[in-house]
Amino acid sequence: ARGGGGSNEEAGAVLTPALESVVDNAGDKTGPLQNGDATDDTTPTFNGSGTPGNTILIKDGDKVIGTTTVNESGKWEFTPEPPLSEGTYQITFTEKNPAGTESAPTPPFELTIDTTPPGQPGAGGNGGIDLVIDDVGLVTGPIANGGTTDDTTPTLSGGGQEPGATVTIIDNGQPLGTVIVGPDGTWTFTPPPLSEGAHPFTLIVTDPAGNASLPSDPYT
Repeated sequence: ARGGGGSNEEAGAVLTPALESVVDNAGDKTGPLQNGDATDDTTPTFNGSGTPGNTILIKDGDKVIGTTTVNESGKWEFTPEPPLSEGTYQITFTEKNPAGTESAPTPPFELTIDTTPPGQPGAGGNGGIDLVIDDVGLVTGPIANGGTTDDTTPTLSGGGQEPGATVTIIDNGQPLGTVIVGPDGTWTFTPPPLSEGAHPFTLIVTDPAGNASLPSDPYT
């Protein structure tokens, strides 16, 4: 729905444009973005509606970062040029008619541009696989790196990661599954039953913006 920039165009007021979608088109993680999200896409696409022929002004705070024109179908699209740099933006949209009358702004759409991947898990104090637990059979407890176990579903855990990040557990180059890092920066994962033999577990961390780390060193 259109905003409340005025009662109608005929009276000289200009209605506030509608922002209908913001889309991440880059990287492994793509799709619609919500207010407050982070993205690794420095040129996300903004789509909305307005009065045909009017100009849409895109602003970060008081700074105009671009303009676009409402097409004859009442739709508009904007892709930042130049690309947005890293940081948090409070993006608003106003609409201006040919006479130069400008509408009230939309509510701010907060967007964080983050193109920096997480550090390699386990390197420099960044959490990797901190603990593997055997909780089956007569002998239970922590399994040392390089150790053996009769538990085909040992519990893997770690910490020191960004809340909301995705941890992908990999065994012999094949993904076993994923888990979301909790608010305290920790995660826990139980794999499907494992076959006999060595299992060199590694992990990759993908932050909420979609940036992926290098794989950790193996925990076998």
